[in-house]
Amino acid sequence: MNASLQPNQANGDFDAIMASGIKAHSSGDLGSATELYFIVLAANPDHVYANLLIGILFFDKKEYQKASLHFSRAIKCNPDLAEAFNYRAVAFKELNRVDDAINDYSRAIALDPSLHEAHFNLGVLWAEQKCFGDAIKAFRASLLLKPEDQDTLYNIAKTLSNMRQYSLAIPEYTKLLELNPCHELALINRSNAYAKLNDHSNALAGYRRVISLNPKIPEVLHLINALSGITTKKPPLGYVENLFDNYAATFERTLVDELDYQIPRVVGSIMRKDHVAGNMVSVLDLGCGTGLMGEAISDLDALVVGVDLSQKMLKEASAANHYQKLIHCDIQQYLSSQVLDFDYFIANDVFIYVGDLKDIFSLVKKRNKRSGRFIFTVELNDTDRFILEQSGRYSHSRSYLHKIFDRLEIQVLHYEEVRLRKEFNNFVIGGLFVLKI
Repeated sequence: MNASLQPNQANGDFDAIMASGIKAHSSGDLGSATELYFIVLAANPDHVYANLLIGILFFDKKEYQKASLHFSRAIKCNPDLAEAFNYRAVAFKELNRVDDAINDYSRAIALDPSLHEAHFNLGVLWAEQKCFGDAIKAFRASLLLKPEDQDTLYNIAKTLSNMRQYSLAIPEYTKLLELNPCHELALINRSNAYAKLNDHSNALAGYRRVISLNPKIPEVLHLINALSGITTKKPPLGYVENLFDNYAATFERTLVDELDYQIPRVVGSIMRKDHVAGNMVSVLDLGCGTGLMGEAISDLDALVVGVDLSQKMLKEASAANHYQKLIHCDIQQYLSSQVLDFDYFIANDVFIYVGDLKDIFSLVKKRNKRSGRFIFTVELNDTDRFILEQSGRYSHSRSYLHKIFDRLEIQVLHYEEVRLRKEFNNFVIGGLFVLKI
């Protein structure tokens, strides 16, 4: 939070003390600023600007409740102070008081329509709530006040991308890139938008531009391979981790509500048919994500362990409380470093981020102490191998998988084609396997 720290804003009998506090605040001497503001407040608890500025200090220290109380005092003393409403809204947002934050941003804008920060902050909040239309409206109002503000331009474009309006997002990214040709995120996301529209030449050119600026971005290197027809054995670990860390907060809602993802329910049904009542089973959920599989079998007498590369995904899974243990690790690394003793291994929509699967099946076959079941899904292709698709995901052929199963003497107990998820309103068809392993 940045305050416009101007001495002439201070008034009353404490002008000199306030001016000294503001000077200390501006120079970074926060201890002295705090002491001076509190001197003023001790004598005059309703001093508007002392409350406003001490609120900003508390906010910067992440003491949001204290900050909101001082902003409220400033507002009580001056109900027309738009800046105080904007600041309090930011504090309310951090306190997860979303409705209060929206009301305060709206009040700030009503009091001062020229307050760019309030329009922008409201847009960010609406976007986080997935109220994209309201977000765009707020960002457009912000842009009218600062037509070349790069943060606003980026957020308009990113919101349009989140709405899957890629053809509208691209010109917005382009406007930003005309102002800042080296804006890395704009280059990446515009390329992503081109890829979503199957304009692979422009997508590839954009990704290559990014690499010319920053050669070590794993997700971009992976997508260049995908669009260039180069199939790697697996993506960079950073690609998968960053992908799911970024999606963690909205992943479950998007996957289930928008993409009609039902695989955990299907797998849960298979396990119930296989389960003997009264017997506790142990389950290793590989690539557990936010814990949808754990939720799907929460009625079973099961000890469920989840492994995932994304720390933020695991945080969401932990909150759901369907797992006895959650482990932050690459799945192959985990399988190779642990004593395995599980009845079920589950990998739902996980192998789209792994190319060569032979080591994973080999590790489970050799290291598991008991006979178990391995249930997994793959996207299918009709070749004899695995392919890195232009989407950046891997597909696998049944022929390739059966070669692995034959070599390792793994029995296929069940196979069926399944709807994995929706993509552009059409279902992606994949294969679901149940192995004896």
